[in-house]
Amino acid sequence: MSIQQRQSKAPRDGMFGKGFCLVAFLLISAGICFSQSPPKASSSPQERPDLNGEWVMDSTLSKMGKEFHDYFLTIVHRGPEISFSEHYWNGKREVREELIYYTDERADIDPKMGHNDRTETRWVGKKLVHQRIGYIKLWFLVPPRSDKVEFASREEWSLSDDRQTLTRTITHDRGRGSKVVFTRVK
Repeated sequence: MSIQQRQSKAPRDGMFGKGFCLVAFLLISAGICFSQSPPKASSSPQERPDLNGEWVMDSTLSKMGKEFHDYFLTIVHRGPEISFSEHYWNGKREVREELIYYTDERADIDPKMGHNDRTETRWVGKKLVHQRIGYIKLWFLVPPRSDKVEFASREEWSLSDDRQTLTRTITHDRGRGSKVVFTRVK
């Protein structure tokens, strides 16, 4: 058998040679990289507005019941923790509330929440979005019922470009909602 005949019968790199394996590896790697899901809608820390400050409701721009007045809000915003101290009047009743929202998946602190309520607070672009799914017991019906009705609400906080106006929009799956426009005091 001649040398040429031996070379033609010798295994070649062929389809599974080093070059093919390298090209296949690169194509598979590129496919994996490009098939990854896009980043979440949350914004980077540099894009997130600083909500710190003292705010007062502008009743001419707000869409709340007429019974709400003298609405003051203090926000302390440190990283993923955002504290809201609200003080307002609902008719003749004075209301003070303390809320703490976390944008790092910790449970929010809201005195109006029930034990089984689920919340999520995150940044979507430049808006702070707080979503809540809760349950209302129908104990007030006669005769009382033990079943619960589910409700959902979405709260969005957005700061104007000049950082002097803060808008809080609340929508509910049951139709009612509100819009509160605050102006910066300091």
